[in-house]
Amino acid sequence: MAERFGTAEERFRHIYDTNHWSEAESVSGPGSTLEETDPIRRELPALLGDLGATSLLDLPCGDFHWMQNIDLAGIDYIGGDVVGELVERNQAQQARDGVRFCKLDLVHDTLP
Repeated sequence: MAERFGTAEERFRHIYDTNHWSEAESVSGPGSTLEETDPIRRELPALLGDLGATSLLDLPCGDFHWMQNIDLAGIDYIGGDVVGELVERNQAQQARDGVRFCKLDLVHDTLP
């Protein structure tokens, strides 16, 4: 019988807490491994530069596994996720000048 969750946060907390996708590298799943994200990690800094972007809102940011390997110099990065504990962990371990994390529900919350 499938588990039922009252909120998206409960559903995604369960996914992260149980490593639902059984991915050793990232609780955000197989699409967040370094191998799978290699093309975007190589191209994203140039794309942001070509666009003249000064900020990036990453929703859902998940565990920030692959994004931590991107050169975000000159970019105001905001990673948002619906799972509060994951956001707190990211903020404690990965926040720095220009990189911050906040709890956001991309369906219901006002985006920064």
